[in-house]
Amino acid sequence: MILSVLGLLGTFSALLIGLADLRYTEKHVLGLFDLINALSGKFFTSVLALGSGVLFVLAERFFLAANSSGSILVFVGALTMSFLVLGKSES
Repeated sequence: MILSVLGLLGTFSALLIGLADLRYTEKHVLGLFDLINALSGKFFTSVLALGSGVLFVLAERFFLAANSSGSILVFVGALTMSFLVLGKSES
């Protein structure tokens, strides 16, 4: 939960700071390019924080419910497969 909150707080803070630097003229919006470049990484970190929070909650629940070491191996295998799938989808 803390990771999710920190990721979202960072994203919205950066968005607020970036929006404060926008300037409007009659025909153009100045600073929009810089805003988009600065925020591209911030949104990625927010998604990463949300995903990490979900993984931590799932891991905690799984380990609390696990009764044998075999269950832990199944969890580690499933976690490894999910990272492999995520890695392929980003390519």
